[in-house]
Amino acid sequence: MATRVEELAAQIRVYQREYYTGEATISDAEFDLLWDELRRLDPGNALFQEVGDDLVDGYPKRRHVMPMGSQDKAADPEAFLKWTLKVNHDRYIVQFKMDGASMELQYREGRFEYGVTRGDGIVGDDITVNVRKMQGVPQVADSFTGAVRGEVLLSRTAHRDKYQDKANTRNAANGLMKRKDGVGVEDLQLICYDAVETTNPGFFASERAKLEWLSANGFTAVPYREFTDAEQIIAYRAEISTLRDLDPGALDALDYDIDGLVVKGDTIDPVDMARPRPEKQIAFK
Repeated sequence: MATRVEELAAQIRVYQREYYTGEATISDAEFDLLWDELRRLDPGNALFQEVGDDLVDGYPKRRHVMPMGSQDKAADPEAFLKWTLKVNHDRYIVQFKMDGASMELQYREGRFEYGVTRGDGIVGDDITVNVRKMQGVPQVADSFTGAVRGEVLLSRTAHRDKYQDKANTRNAANGLMKRKDGVGVEDLQLICYDAVETTNPGFFASERAKLEWLSANGFTAVPYREFTDAEQIIAYRAEISTLRDLDPGALDALDYDIDGLVVKGDTIDPVDMARPRPEKQIAFK
């Protein structure tokens, strides 16, 4: 079994690197099978505390305002229910898990200053010159100082019309956003799902308040719903999965690919947010 564990860990690290650099050679479903097998064989493996990186040569590096860790995954309702019993949230915020490349927008007194890729979760590539050309990067009316986190996405329409040489929208988005000549960056859209204000810890009262603030200040916020019962979330996930299986365009209001749901509590927990793998939110795929 030790040999298989080592083999799985090595494979996963290779595929993670491909994923974050936009050159994935296996599907998400195939990756999840490897991940789940390793978790079953060796749940304490150090890989589960690691954060993959998308760092490349040729860009200046910049430290994140808000740590950008990786999410744990629940592959089935049983794993999801086990997680809900552990965290015991009173209210859940459930968002689409957008299938693109993570990005941090850094602001000072309402002015956009830097766009930083996920990198290793602590330091990322400063691609500000490209981010300024993307859709969905506003100046902020109030005196907000801090960071907004979002996903860089390429629409299905743009992929079909201009980038069919890329295997999927995520690969295309990852490649385009780091082009040193900036060609095609204007086709990318940022959809945001998190924010932190660094000068006023009480700026946001809840996770829902963050999403409302994002929408009110010119960002495109990720669609979300609120639930108080875990079984309702399981039913919602099944509904979305069925729609995607029957008609890949059924969830196409945003014209973007999704990769399951992100589930978190409504109460903000700064300590948990700083962990390499936050414990109080999960990707339900």
